[in-house]
Amino acid sequence: MPSIKERIISLRSAIRYARDQTGDDRCWLDYWIGYRLLDDTDTTKLTLPNADRSMEICTAFYKFRRQQESRIPKRILPLQKWDEDLEEKSEPALQITLNELERKWCKHRDTPAEKLTMREDISLYKLLPEHGKVPVDFTLPPREEFLGTVKDCAGCPNFWKSHANCQTQKHNPHAWGPCK
Repeated sequence: MPSIKERIISLRSAIRYARDQTGDDRCWLDYWIGYRLLDDTDTTKLTLPNADRSMEICTAFYKFRRQQESRIPKRILPLQKWDEDLEEKSEPALQITLNELERKWCKHRDTPAEKLTMREDISLYKLLPEHGKVPVDFTLPPREEFLGTVKDCAGCPNFWKSHANCQTQKHNPHAWGPCK
């Protein structure tokens, strides 16, 4: 069983993964990594929906979770310092940190995917000690690239089509199909 500190670091890492995806790689599925880490997650609910439902979620993601420009902070916090705050915390303080991470992850997971906005994403990012001290890029490609098929190797419709002929029910939501 992982220690409280190891659990905090794994939940923070999942937040960082979702936060740090850029361009066409940014996706609502990036948050599933964190959802899977929660003890009470029913992983059967984390299967890819059909292409039509997935496109509804992609469209909402584009509408509610993109920004017009990158955010570059005045002060950058180096990567090796991101989890240093845990070294100084007592066991009860670590437990409080873990409880808050789990609570926010659960709230994010339990909000319908098409209703999530940047506000909910940022509420997760604010739990990170480096929040506001690292560059982030929440911009997305133009609508016709992100939600269209103008590029063969990009766009939500092309991603879902790549999974159309998978031979398994367990799709890898972080890789183009077909899944084996």
